This record gives sequence, structure tokens and C-alpha cells, in this order.
Amino acid sequence: EARRERAKHSLERYMHYYERWASNQTSRQKAIADLQKAEKEQLAKLTEIYGIPETQLKFIIEAWSQIIECRRVLQWTYAYGYYLEDKVKSGFFEYLQGEAESGLERLHQCAEKDLLAFLPFSKHDTTEDHPSPAEFGEFRVKLAGLTRYNSELL
Repeated sequence: EARRERAKHSLERYMHYYERWASNQTSRQKAIADLQKAEKEQLAKLTEIYGIPETQLKFIIEAWSQIIECRRVLQWTYAYGYYLEDKVKSGFFEYLQGEAESGLERLHQCAEKDLLAFLPFSKHDTTEDHPSPAEFGEFRVKLAGLTRYNSELL
């Protein structure tokens, strides 16, 4: 019975780490697709709406690139965490991992969802339907700040 409990615990622990590893892999693949969409579609639409040259919109590409890199790093922290035996180090490691995940989620939310407010929903949208250039400037500062924070965190 004790052997069975240890085996069950071992399998549950493995599945915990593996599922989070796989989840970050899936999220990373989606982020790569979102980066390609931003490069191919979104930058041109933003240039059209706000008159900002694409070269000045690279902060969006940098944010997606940072998301991809953070997902890769977080993915492999789960492999590292699985083999980490020291309980004291493990607790601190999990704290740092949680901080990294939290920062990444804020960045991902901003790049994915907050950006949508500045993009047209259909071909019939007019410039008046979008937030002002000042609001776009505030978004730019927020996204660039989150990108910088995450690059320093990892």
C-alpha cells in the first residue's frame, strides 16, 4: 500500500510539472503565431489608423518576442523544478516562478487583449471608432514598460 501511494504521488508530481511544461509550450506556439499576425496585419492597420510609421511600432514586435522568450524560459523552469530536491530552494524557486508567470501574464494580456482596442473590428470601422492617439501613446508606454520588466525578470 505504501509503495502504491509513493507511486501515485510520484505520478501526480510528474503530471503536475509536465502539464505546466506542455502548457507553456502550447502558449509559446500560439505567441509565435500572434507575432506573425502582428507583423503581417496589425502593424499596417495601426499605421493606417494612427499614421504612425511601422518602424515606430516595433515595440509591439518586441513585446511578442519577449513573450515567446519568457514562455520558453518558463517552460524549462518546470523541468528544472521537477528535479529540484531541496525543499528550501524549492519554495524560493516556486516563488520566483510565480512572479515570472504573473509578470508574463500581464505582458501577454496587454499585447493580446489591450491592443485590440486600437485595431478595427471590420472594414467599415472609421477612425472615430478608435481611441485617441494620446491613448495609444499611453498603451505604448505600458506595453514597453511591461516588456522591459519581463526582460529584467528573466
